[in-house]
Amino acid sequence: MPGYKWLFDNKAMDISLIEKKMQAMQTLGVPYSDADIANAQKDLRTQAMKIEESLKSDPDFVKSYEDSKKRAEARGEQFVSMNEREIVALIAYIQRLGTDIKVKQ
Repeated sequence: MPGYKWLFDNKAMDISLIEKKMQAMQTLGVPYSDADIANAQKDLRTQAMKIEESLKSDPDFVKSYEDSKKRAEARGEQFVSMNEREIVALIAYIQRLGTDIKVKQ
């Protein structure tokens, strides 16, 4: 997946505009409450931590995560935990799609 390499980079996702983006979507009719918007960053962090903990149940993930820590240290970079990376936002989005789809019988 060369085109998606940035998802796995040792860089934190930018969530600085999350509230403004949600307000814009609310204006367009997305049913976000004002409380949803006010709690967006806290809720995002909580969900990201749960996803990271779930990933840690995979031994391959644990190994690559530890390797990533070592590479960051070798380059003199501060290590960015998985719960702060863009890939976790993508996982959360895909999980949400899976729960929002209703199968009609």
